[in-house]
Amino acid sequence: MYDETQGAQNKLVDTTDCLEAVSVFQWWKNILFAVLLLVLACSQGLFWANTVGIITTEEVTAVRLTAVAAESGTAGADKDIKIEQAAKEAVAADSNAAASAEPSPVLTAKRRLVVSAKPAHLAFVINFLNFILVPSAVLYCLTLIFSLKVSLVGRLGGINHIARAFFRSLLMVVVLMPWQKFLPGVFAGAIYTPAELADWMTKMEGGFSCIVWAYLRFTGLWAIAVLLLIFAQLRSARWSRNILKRLEVI
Repeated sequence: MYDETQGAQNKLVDTTDCLEAVSVFQWWKNILFAVLLLVLACSQGLFWANTVGIITTEEVTAVRLTAVAAESGTAGADKDIKIEQAAKEAVAADSNAAASAEPSPVLTAKRRLVVSAKPAHLAFVINFLNFILVPSAVLYCLTLIFSLKVSLVGRLGGINHIARAFFRSLLMVVVLMPWQKFLPGVFAGAIYTPAELADWMTKMEGGFSCIVWAYLRFTGLWAIAVLLLIFAQLRSARWSRNILKRLEVI
């Protein structure tokens, strides 16, 4: 004969185990969300720092002075004198640029050479951010699908919310992936490499259309990925609240 009391106890134990699993997945989901948001913010900050010419190095300054000296027609024994004179002119141009509305040609050369020099530390930071971004995005997506499985097995409810959150996180991963490495010329992902950043900074000097495409590439795709991440997090939060309400915990 079936014991209803024993069946209810088993069901309570199963539900308790599922709730414990949900709490673990929630904790990791929130940690990964914070990491992804921070890394995406840093990645976008590096793009803007290169765009406005904030990032500069000693290597770039040397290349810049050599380029200015070459434009002045230096040759032979007068080369060192011309470079020193070009250095003074570059410093004067930098100090006057803040008060001038028109950009200086020297500053334009500096902005171009900042990225084309590709400093080793800048490349390391970009690659390190990409190294954190890809695994974190994949783990965030896996955390949501495991949460979906726990909800289905434990019949906890809120399937609509967690399913929507999972598919939004999946779309976020698709937008983030560097498809330009696998399918060149077809589609690009929000993740970029130091070489791509340098190439696009050079293209931005080609005119207004190039500038628009560059911002769509680096800022537009980034914004889509961030919005998908935030929407997925909000949906997963509604899922957890729905579970607690259904089980009359809150």
